Amino acid sequence: MTGIWLAAFFFLFVMGVIVAAGYFVVLRKPEPAGAQDFHAGAVLESVGGWVADSAKSNDTVRKRLAAAGYTQASALGVFYGIRCATAVVLFFAVAIVALIVRGEIDAVFLPAMCGAGMGYYLPGRLLGRRIQQRRLALQRALPTALELYVLSIEAGQSLDQGLIETSRSLARSFPELSQELERVYLEARASNNRAAALRALADRTEEPEVRKVVSLLTDADRFGASISPALRTHSRYLRTRLRQSAHETARKIGVKLIFPVFFLIFPAVVLITLGPACIMVFTQLSTLLGN
Repeated sequence: MTGIWLAAFFFLFVMGVIVAAGYFVVLRKPEPAGAQDFHAGAVLESVGGWVADSAKSNDTVRKRLAAAGYTQASALGVFYGIRCATAVVLFFAVAIVALIVRGEIDAVFLPAMCGAGMGYYLPGRLLGRRIQQRRLALQRALPTALELYVLSIEAGQSLDQGLIETSRSLARSFPELSQELERVYLEARASNNRAAALRALADRTEEPEVRKVVSLLTDADRFGASISPALRTHSRYLRTRLRQSAHETARKIGVKLIFPVFFLIFPAVVLITLGPACIMVFTQLSTLLGN
């Protein structure tokens, strides 16, 4: 009887997925560009809104979202909505697998709750990975951005105009830093306070190298010093540091390869090279001993 109910549940689940996919792909009318993303974001925001309202770490989560590049007003609600959605999906997925393996409803609750907890914390882990990737992208883009900024200033442009020109030049190769510089330019134009916009950039990205550049720009703007030599020197320093970091990573590869070589590749090589010889030796010994 359990097998019949399980087969019926699986059939209904597959049919529901196919009907939903057919509705969204075939029957639904085409909408303007960006409308579907807006609807999906609105649904996730409404689902996670009550969770975000009851959470006590909203400021910390919002800072992490900003560091990952999600600065929209609805980012917090959408993030909590994704958390709830992944928790529900993994809850039912683990429950179905446990029901198939164990065949008892009483043994489903605990694995399903573990799956729900894993699904709730999985987006946070992915967000942390996204933050690390964005920080690395900002580090790689800084030397080129500083050199372009120096060229713009030496060409006679103002600091704000050089900032937006640098942002436009980096739009194709380094879009992360290009978006941040464009936001700094807009905030500086809106508030007429370039130093506050630069400090907001440092707080938003939480990248030490960006904080150093912001400190350099604000100090030069405050004391009226020539900014071009300092930026050029800092750009050379950043390139040297990136090159040294690449050399360090390359030297670590040999140490990291010890374990896969010793536990995976070496046994296979020994088996291929010595296996036939061992079989031949045992065969000859068996013949000599008369077995």
